[in-house]
Amino acid sequence: MGEGRLGKVLFSTAPWRSRFRQQRRTAAAPPPPPEERPPGVGLEPFAVEPEEPAPEGVAQLRVVRKRLGGEVVFGVSGSCCCSRLPFHAPPEHGRPGLALATLMARDAKAGGVAPAETLHAMRAWSESKGPLVRWLNRLRGHHPDLHLVIWDDTDFDIPWELLWLRPSPADGVAGGWLGAEVSVSRRTTLDSEYARPMDDLRCEGEIVGYVDEADAHIAADLRLLQEFGLRRFPTLRGLLGYLEQAGLPLAMVYVACHGEYATEGFRYRLGGVPLGELSGHILARLTDAGGLVFLNACHSGRLIIEERFNDQTLRGFVKVFLASGAAGLIGTTGAVGTHTAKEVARSILEHLRRDPDTPVPQALRDYRRALVPAGLPPIDDIEANRRLLRTLYTFMYVYYGSPHTTVAFEAGAP
Repeated sequence: MGEGRLGKVLFSTAPWRSRFRQQRRTAAAPPPPPEERPPGVGLEPFAVEPEEPAPEGVAQLRVVRKRLGGEVVFGVSGSCCCSRLPFHAPPEHGRPGLALATLMARDAKAGGVAPAETLHAMRAWSESKGPLVRWLNRLRGHHPDLHLVIWDDTDFDIPWELLWLRPSPADGVAGGWLGAEVSVSRRTTLDSEYARPMDDLRCEGEIVGYVDEADAHIAADLRLLQEFGLRRFPTLRGLLGYLEQAGLPLAMVYVACHGEYATEGFRYRLGGVPLGELSGHILARLTDAGGLVFLNACHSGRLIIEERFNDQTLRGFVKVFLASGAAGLIGTTGAVGTHTAKEVARSILEHLRRDPDTPVPQALRDYRRALVPAGLPPIDDIEANRRLLRTLYTFMYVYYGSPHTTVAFEAGAP
């Protein structure tokens, strides 16, 4: 991390919980017409079994990685309580060079570009995703408070929250960036019997965490968390050791430290702890108590495929905590400015404290929405790029877990 930066299925393949089944039997408003499959782009190798219909107001976008000839490509499909996006993956949907970790790099040699250029690029890329955008717009018009679950089993680092949704007068929706218009939850395949179901998950209890006090910028998080009654551990390994023991319910596990990204598990580190040391470990406290995990560290929300194993399995700190039973996780998809990191943490936590019934991904959506500019400036506008930097940092925060996860801080917290 550079100076000034923080350096089987998610919630099982079981059907949606029984409390939603009656909803699906209840008559609803007429669904929007299904999206037609564009001619000539349907590929049978990408076929997947249909998902069980989601609860009212929840849609799922499935993203899979496949090899087509000599090229690795991705395909998407979608399902909602009221409509379905047919699976399609034209060959041009290869791995895009849109990872925010690269585009936001300070060194242009590493692929870093101006924030305005990043947004223009995302809008241009989104224009080629017409069927997906039209489907999402129809759902937005049909469900004013839409929750979208993106189940992405690729390591492509696609910033889905920055998918540009063009205006659609026919659906009664304005244009905007997906993550600022819709409550977005991410999902990834987990082979764990401890993963939580996609249900209403209430996180209550104490807050435990680790804050790297050696970095003055990160240490500012400690003052914030003390307002919420943080039980602090001096090292990340100490916190992890505590989480390996069963105990009472948790509201949140908070980690603020440096993160170092690598595609090799023993070089990919969080607070100096390699991913390779944690993969496969079950943190019993999360199994028993759940809790929201907030990893306020660079690259903490990214997933990798390790070449040494040659098994095409995604690995990451996200999966360590979710496979143990965390109710949800907030992480980052790149290197985030430390000042922004503190702002994001304060905004999200205070939002949840003010309204404990607000789902976590909705609080994140609201924060992004408040920072989105009215229009896109020229890519060489220096002042506009300075302002947009903060906006793009907020889109690097992603949420994994149930779209309905909420957090209630203890009454003793101010």
